[in-house]
Amino acid sequence: MRNYWKKGRRDDNEKVIKEYLTEKNIPFVMLYPSQGADLLLLLEGGTVLLEVKNPSALGRRRGGSEKEREMKALCLRLGIPYLIASTVEEIEKFLEL
Repeated sequence: MRNYWKKGRRDDNEKVIKEYLTEKNIPFVMLYPSQGADLLLLLEGGTVLLEVKNPSALGRRRGGSEKEREMKALCLRLGIPYLIASTVEEIEKFLEL
């Protein structure tokens, strides 16, 4: 079986964010590349799709790829939170930690 996480491009800061989520006991699932988000956070109040963006790409790709925009629109329609973040602080603010 192919290892999509090693082959696919992941943002450099994703490792720090995953370590933070693990430290805070926030369960998450890594999504395959091109699914429209990077991580699925499993929270008591429901789920959150998290798209991790490299801070250096904030100006260029903050809006995301076509698939990410489609996923964000679907989440909006279904009432599922979709967070685009590049730092742990942005995630803390969103989760009100």
